[in-house]
Amino acid sequence: MEPPAHGIFSPRPTSNQRQLLSQLNAFENELGFLLGECATINVMLNSLRNAFWSSGSSSESIDIQREVLIDYDEIISKVEKLERKLQLLEMEFRAAQQRQQYWFH
Repeated sequence: MEPPAHGIFSPRPTSNQRQLLSQLNAFENELGFLLGECATINVMLNSLRNAFWSSGSSSESIDIQREVLIDYDEIISKVEKLERKLQLLEMEFRAAQQRQQYWFH
């Protein structure tokens, strides 16, 4: 998000406003990154589902089940990591909201 252009009669943004815009850009970037992580988890989950349902013979089935369990653990780990990142981002966003209310009200 670009700051608005300032004409001759427009006030220049204060340092607090610039800091707020910078934080909003950082939040937007982090959300984009987390959305990418979510998409990766979704692809992994779909691949895992397909591997599970396409398991053929019983000898292959044991190996596939073992791989499915390993992959499932990895997906759970990624989901938990994503959840922690989202919680942290939410805390940072709330803190920024409080600062914004203090600065501009």
